[in-house]
Amino acid sequence: MFVALRRQTQMMKKNIYVVLFVLLYFLFPISLKAKTNTLVHFKESLDSILDALQTKNYNDIKSLFASNAKIINFPSGQNDVIIPQLLNVLPIPSAYVLNNVEIEDDNTLIKVDYVVNKKKMTGSFVFGKDHKIIYCDIGSDDKSFSKKLSTIKAVPNGFRTNFLMDNKLIYVKAILNGKEELFLLDSGYSDMILNSDKMDKRDLNFSNSSLYGVGGKGHPVETTRINIFNWGGRIKKCDCEVKAAPLSYLNKDSIELAGIIGYDMIKNSQLTFDYSKYTLKVDFHKNSDKEISENGNLVMKIPFKLKGHLPVFPVEIDGKTYNMGLDTGATTNLMSSKYLSNLNNSLYDMGENKVKGFNGVVHLKKGKISETKIGNISFNDMNYSFNSEVSKQYNVDGVLGYEFLKKYITVVDYKSNEIRLYEGK
Repeated sequence: MFVALRRQTQMMKKNIYVVLFVLLYFLFPISLKAKTNTLVHFKESLDSILDALQTKNYNDIKSLFASNAKIINFPSGQNDVIIPQLLNVLPIPSAYVLNNVEIEDDNTLIKVDYVVNKKKMTGSFVFGKDHKIIYCDIGSDDKSFSKKLSTIKAVPNGFRTNFLMDNKLIYVKAILNGKEELFLLDSGYSDMILNSDKMDKRDLNFSNSSLYGVGGKGHPVETTRINIFNWGGRIKKCDCEVKAAPLSYLNKDSIELAGIIGYDMIKNSQLTFDYSKYTLKVDFHKNSDKEISENGNLVMKIPFKLKGHLPVFPVEIDGKTYNMGLDTGATTNLMSSKYLSNLNNSLYDMGENKVKGFNGVVHLKKGKISETKIGNISFNDMNYSFNSEVSKQYNVDGVLGYEFLKKYITVVDYKSNEIRLYEGK
């Protein structure tokens, strides 16, 4: 009964506001009429925000905000991160009253006073020309709320970097112990690995760990201590031990490798690969509207499950389904050789592929597969190599790498367990 009475009271208040706005429109000068008319236009949004403050339900107001909205003094574009926290820490208002309306060009600033236990809490909203909220501030001017607001945590802003590509591998620049170095981005490895060939042997320590390459044979690794690793100002390791192994086989005339950035360094991020522009974007939260504006039309979403450190998803070849992992360091797609007999109808251009790794050169069978189907998209004539160890090593039927990543702008979102493909602009 009391709940029904409360709802009825709220509806009466809303109706009173509408009547008041209409009276103001006819009784006051033109400038105030324009403001009142504007407020009537945005009243539905303001009512929804009041409801969300009372119910703590962000989903009901999510669509009111522009994708790059700024919330108080937090970084722009983090609506999904900031607003739910803000709703949780703010007190519950019983109503709101108009404070001020200002119109400047295409933007409309509306200030309201929320009624909270006979006190007021100020809310400021800037609506853009598409009537989306581009700025929001609730409660920051009240010192009694400032301590609670300080508990809200934003995620770091992302960064964009150019990459070098050699032999279909991605090399990026990062700071290691105060010096800019080149690192291979390879999610096929679980950890960061430094190039022990560049180090003083006295700085290396014994380890019981081994690394496994394409050939399946383990190679012993050592450990070393680093002062600081800093990639893009956002991904860091400080004063810790990391693995080290001989990586000089990956060096080229223009590339002297300092190490490998593995899955552990990127597991809390999403990576956007654009091979046409040789750019890599690293983000820490999902922003669908921004992704589309930057990357063009969304072609497909591919949900995946993590097996160890590999995203794994189903792939169809010749009517059969295989569980394939994604490896950013795979120069060619790799598949277990036990499936060769299943591929007679689609495999062609057979030959031999030489792969250089920890344990020297490994000889693999190779060929092209006429159609690899993922969801409703066909990837035609991709290169594959075949190895008997891939199923044992990764517990998958194969891995996809460069051949898959290069076709579209590809977002690998480790936090959402999703790969998104975009057409590009």
